Amino acid sequence: MKKSFLIWPSLAVLALFGLTACSSPLKTAFAPSDNEPAAVPERLIGGDQDEHGCLGPAGYSWCEAKQKCLRLFEEFCPDQAADLAADLGSAVGLTLVPAGEARFNWTVNYEAAKTASEEISGVAYEADGATSEQALAGETYLNSLAAPDRYNQADGPEGALRGYQIDYQACLYNFRRPAGSGEGDGAKLSIRLECGFFNPNSVDRIAVEEAARDFFRQTSRSAPTDIKISVTAQTDSHARGSATFLDDSGQAVAGAYFFARRL
Repeated sequence: MKKSFLIWPSLAVLALFGLTACSSPLKTAFAPSDNEPAAVPERLIGGDQDEHGCLGPAGYSWCEAKQKCLRLFEEFCPDQAADLAADLGSAVGLTLVPAGEARFNWTVNYEAAKTASEEISGVAYEADGATSEQALAGETYLNSLAAPDRYNQADGPEGALRGYQIDYQACLYNFRRPAGSGEGDGAKLSIRLECGFFNPNSVDRIAVEEAARDFFRQTSRSAPTDIKISVTAQTDSHARGSATFLDDSGQAVAGAYFFARRL
């Protein structure tokens, strides 16, 4: 079991970004962050390129939705979600149609019973008029691809929620009765699939963010409305980053740099 991180501030500043962070030999361990597109060199040398010019040996593949080459372990490609929605629709006998962008919270376990949430941005697909058998068939199909995530599931009288990690995607599968619909075995259900980028290797980053957020909440003289944490570099044992303190309006009022060491 990975142990928790010890956090200590290196430079506290009253004006955000008023000082430059201390130098450190830490290596940047994850890039890009927050679904930022990966920077692709203008000219890739060596290896075989596909018909789109993507360098396969380097992990690049073509993303039709974004019209560019990318690496799926760095950046979300909506094509993946579209393919999964099509396969899910075939499994349940319904067509899942695009439902726009999606934002949802994905819960991760990072130490013993400790959990933290990461906001995921992605896309959604929906289908109405599903029977209970069809909704359960969808769950069975997704279970054949990946084990449901115990920290991202819920059951209730109106429906159920299941979470899955599939090919660098976090996906939520939700089936429920529409508001105002009657109960009973024949009641129709709405199915919703939401998927966005999630690299399992980011759990360590999320653990550092949560530890830093807790540290600054406990040591801050005035309780900020929110604390935004940015981890800029990380190894197996150390990390560094910055904290931004936000007021009620969401404006940055102060900040600090910090170092973290795994206990």
